[in-house]
Amino acid sequence: MKLDELLETYAYNPQQKNQLKKANKKGLELSYLQDPRLDWEQMREIALALEYGVDPSSFCNPDIPSENMEDIRNTMFENEGVYKKIHEDLQDKKRKRFQKWILTGFITFFVLLIIMWQKPLISSILNDLELVLTEQRVSVSYSRLSSLNMIDFVERYDQEGILELPSVPNGVGEYVLDYALKNQSKNVTRQLTINVIDDIKPVITLKSDIINIKVKSNFNARDYIVSAVDEIAGDVMASLEIDTNVDTLKVGHYTVSYTVKDTSGNIANALLYVNVIANESNTSSGSTSSGSANNNTSSGNTNSNTSSGSTSSGSSNSNTSTSNYQPEGKKFLVSIYETFDKCLEECQAYIQREMAKGFVGTAKAQPILQDGVYIGYEAIFTKN
Repeated sequence: MKLDELLETYAYNPQQKNQLKKANKKGLELSYLQDPRLDWEQMREIALALEYGVDPSSFCNPDIPSENMEDIRNTMFENEGVYKKIHEDLQDKKRKRFQKWILTGFITFFVLLIIMWQKPLISSILNDLELVLTEQRVSVSYSRLSSLNMIDFVERYDQEGILELPSVPNGVGEYVLDYALKNQSKNVTRQLTINVIDDIKPVITLKSDIINIKVKSNFNARDYIVSAVDEIAGDVMASLEIDTNVDTLKVGHYTVSYTVKDTSGNIANALLYVNVIANESNTSSGSTSSGSANNNTSSGNTNSNTSSGSTSSGSSNSNTSTSNYQPEGKKFLVSIYETFDKCLEECQAYIQREMAKGFVGTAKAQPILQDGVYIGYEAIFTKN
């Protein structure tokens, strides 16, 4: 009979029901326990006998007190070696438990050993890689590219990973650059967009900064241009604009302004100072002398001796010579004038003063390079 049927058929007290439920849970034969006259302690003794494979039929009697049932059960356990088996089972359980502990300890040690040995790999698997950029989009001037360091755009990153930086852009335009952070098991990338802006002015190179020309000479401002070059666009001579007020018919000081603008709007200027000077001439005038007429008259004998005067006219010689004045070169150093702009200003002023003294030729302010460092300007004069 099943447990539900027993509980519906007989009126058991709570303690009896508890014993029946325990026995049913262990899979014991409930027919030995179904007699409602058995108290819960008697049921317990019968269930113990069934649990260890001992037939309880000899003491399944409600009239036998539970204490006597216990004595009978103990005697039967001893006769059938139940206690010995229980002891052996306990020893076996202890042995298995010990073996389990040893195996667990060995496995734990082995796992810890692997963790210590492969700590970087395990850490890389378990932990996320962090790579954070300062910005996702930046604008950079072209002139800054030579000193640009791509690590400057990294706010922070996992130091245990290997950070791969992109190459520095090499021209004007928009670049999408990849930053990569790698470890043994993961790879993280971040993108940075850099807009490189052209901020480099074109360079106008002249043959000279200051020139002297004689009055009525031919003058073409383009003849004094060496080049007009832009870092990005290359030759920009076609875009060069010239503003001049030079009048070669009049002695005076004039300025030619050269201007060029690149496609990015960067403007470059250069100035040519033109001194129109007068021609120098030296003229010598000849002298005129006349011979005198002598008349001698003698009485009775008249001799007329007339010598016609001899006239010598000096020839008039016009002699024009060019000035041989040669200015001396001079250096203007930053150590004295403090700034390059001041050096250039003083150098150009010196050139203008020397040119005004009649030097016929060209002059320029030449930067002075010493041991790879610019230290000032030198005034250089070249005679035509």
